[in-house]
Amino acid sequence: MENLDYVLQTSKPEDRNYVNRVQTEERNNINADIDILVGEIVSLNEQKMPIQRLQLEQEAELGPVKYIADMIYGEEAESMYDNAVRWVILTIIFVFDPLAIMLLIVSTAAFKRDRERPTKPLVDEKQIMNMEVEEKRSGLTTTINRRPI
Repeated sequence: MENLDYVLQTSKPEDRNYVNRVQTEERNNINADIDILVGEIVSLNEQKMPIQRLQLEQEAELGPVKYIADMIYGEEAESMYDNAVRWVILTIIFVFDPLAIMLLIVSTAAFKRDRERPTKPLVDEKQIMNMEVEEKRSGLTTTINRRPI
């Protein structure tokens, strides 16, 4: 297009009509090609959108792995994502599995301790009343407010 405009601008004034007529067909052909190419670009962009959406979803899932790979491998991270995934899995296995086993052991011990509790209280009301009477007779004071019982 620029070349056609240049030819039109540099031609003699008496030749401009002839050059313009000759270039009209060329310009129309170029404009038709541009319209076809724009339509193809629009079609390709429409095909690209679902693929980009899938790529963004995958990047969101791999975000922490990419971060770890960048932290460990630096510049070579893109070729080492599979190693980073292995490291994350191994870390989860060696850190959280022992914690889960400890949680099971502790909960089992707590359930066992609850089942073994005596149904009869260790100190009954009669013993508490006898202790209060003994404290009053002996003149003992409580440690909380330092006054006689």
